Amino acid sequence: MFLSRGNISDDVEGDTQATALAWLERARSELAVLEPILTTGQWRVAYNAAYDIYRHAAEAVDLAAGYRVLASPGAHRATFALASAVVGEDDARWAVQLAERAVSDASSFVS
Repeated sequence: MFLSRGNISDDVEGDTQATALAWLERARSELAVLEPILTTGQWRVAYNAAYDIYRHAAEAVDLAAGYRVLASPGAHRATFALASAVVGEDDARWAVQLAERAVSDASSFVS
């Protein structure tokens, strides 16, 4: 589905393993800044950073599987869907539960 929509490509060139490791290292290093951001009360900045970290980890999975996500409408959705499919159903269920909890917690807070 995402291939036909132009969201992903399997014509990855170069050292995909090294690139995947670079995305993963970026995600790891960005985790270190989350707590200080939260401590200063910058909730929106922390949320956006956490989302990017989550996406970077998914990008690493996609690259390691031999795919790259193209800059296109729906690219983030494709990134997460592909990573979930690659990693497996149990991990995908965990991610869905995490997302559901985030929405529930945010809903409680907003109301």
